[in-house]
Amino acid sequence: MKNMWLVMVLCWVAGCGSYNPNKTGYENLQRNHEEECRKAPPAQYQDCMKNQGMSYEDYEKLRQEALQQ
Repeated sequence: MKNMWLVMVLCWVAGCGSYNPNKTGYENLQRNHEEECRKAPPAQYQDCMKNQGMSYEDYEKLRQEALQQ
């Protein structure tokens, strides 16, 4: 039982307790989009990247606002 407690505390300290699958998924989608932008011709790269860069926190705030309507 003491070992279980120790493992739980170590996981919490290491950040295991703060894992957010939605944030991880969003960040993966952002990375994939950025990779696709890199494949675009130079003239289109800047336009492609304009849609890049919204933080997960900003996205989640907008999403929650839309759900409230």
